[in-house]
Amino acid sequence: YLTITAVDAFATLATLPSAARTMPANNYCKPTAMTPTITTSAPITIANHNSICNVILCHSSTDVFDPSPTSGDESTRNSHHHQSQRTLDRRRKNWINLSLKYYATVAREKKRRSRGQLPPSFPRTSPNELRTQIRQAGDHYFARTLIKSGKLDHAERLYRRIIDDIQNDADGCDHARLAVSTLLLALLKQRQDDVKGARSVFLNFFRTVVTDYPEDKECACSAKVLQAYALFEMKRGHGRKSLEIVERAVELDDELRPVLAWKQFREVMAAGAAAGQAS
Repeated sequence: YLTITAVDAFATLATLPSAARTMPANNYCKPTAMTPTITTSAPITIANHNSICNVILCHSSTDVFDPSPTSGDESTRNSHHHQSQRTLDRRRKNWINLSLKYYATVAREKKRRSRGQLPPSFPRTSPNELRTQIRQAGDHYFARTLIKSGKLDHAERLYRRIIDDIQNDADGCDHARLAVSTLLLALLKQRQDDVKGARSVFLNFFRTVVTDYPEDKECACSAKVLQAYALFEMKRGHGRKSLEIVERAVELDDELRPVLAWKQFREVMAAGAAAGQAS
């Protein structure tokens, strides 16, 4: 069974960026002796966003019934407070739900599960793992909102912090997670017309995943980053380098093999074959 206290749940939510919170920090649940817990035997899965939200958004200590008599004014104040708390809980739940759905999309989780690169579920997610999953989803979703509001530099700093955390993880670098953040940052740098910066982001990923860990056999997320890197170099006239990168991408995800039939790659291969015959 997985037991999560309200304090654990709101401690997780407190890690969300300040723009995601709609009330001051002192309105968050405070630990008390009456803080309730939620115990569930149902599997908690990233694929089921509502299940996670329902477990996380437990009642705060302010929702515990107090039998002591109150005056009319105090009763009205309590009613307004509880209503505000419920509104805040709904907004928190909505933020978590949107964050998890967004991250599941950019992380290509559905495709990776169908191909066995991810287990069908995470049936015994610990509270710490749950907080980590929600935090990383919330960070990426917040970066998206920053980009939409034109705060590109702020979004870049957030992506770089995420990447540093992944690469310095004591349990080892998760290449799929690194791929998601890398691709989003590289796209942002290209949006900023920073060619040198975008190439640096791609190279950091290439060195980490391809050079340092050549034994990686299959990863749809990593392959997608290498495909983007290959196209990035192709647009800048580096055809041979681009072909080498996309060939490595195909090794990681054979479903990308049709990319090799694209006109620009066929021309590079033809030029290479002609050069080989001439020598």
